[in-house]
Amino acid sequence: MRLFKYRDISSSSGAGLERLRTILQDQTFWCASPSTLNDPEEFVWECDYSPSDETTELLAEVFRAKTGRPQLEALARARSVVRAGHLEPIARPIFEQMIARCRDEIGLTCFATSSKNEVMWERYAAGGEGVCIEVEAPDRLLHTQLHPVQYPAKKQLHVDHLLSSSTRRSSAKLVYEVALLSKPASWAAEAEVRLVSKRQNVCVQIEDSQIVHLHIGSKLAASNVSQLMKLVGTLPYDLPMSVGEA
Repeated sequence: MRLFKYRDISSSSGAGLERLRTILQDQTFWCASPSTLNDPEEFVWECDYSPSDETTELLAEVFRAKTGRPQLEALARARSVVRAGHLEPIARPIFEQMIARCRDEIGLTCFATSSKNEVMWERYAAGGEGVCIEVEAPDRLLHTQLHPVQYPAKKQLHVDHLLSSSTRRSSAKLVYEVALLSKPASWAAEAEVRLVSKRQNVCVQIEDSQIVHLHIGSKLAASNVSQLMKLVGTLPYDLPMSVGEA
């Protein structure tokens, strides 16, 4: 599969070009903390706290796991909570804990799926005054390390998912997918793919991947193009370039 990383190198300080140099030489990409991403709604979810037929049993599982209460005692307390309408105060800390884990433990690197995405050129490559790095990655990494982002009408979980995520691995995976692999529909034009890592704020290399092409923005200054060509000439591998993809 082909992935595309857009970069702004228009800075007069040369910082963008130096960062690009590191990417191209080491073939690594910055794996960021989710809290540093540019979507203010990254961790804004909705939760449906209306109980289902399974909610009481799931809540009892949480009580048993957290407090060591006997099964019948945990079940009785769960029934009391649901009947009294006190489910949200119990479940919300689980929700907040999951958000904290996403922020503090998971790293993300974001890619596009095309070099001709006008929205990505505008947002991440200074409206054409940057570059787009094309990467070839193994198809086998799709849905294991590399995940397409979904763009639902709203990001919502049911309380059952939150409760079961505390004790069941499969449910925790669903919650992480909503947290990390979905964005509001207004971002759908980005058609994003994310590398999800257990490390954050480090440079990572996509397993068995290779940078195969460099697309140069049509508005990149001639002086920057010249520096870019010199940079590519120092690389230990051949890197084709093309101009005017923005």
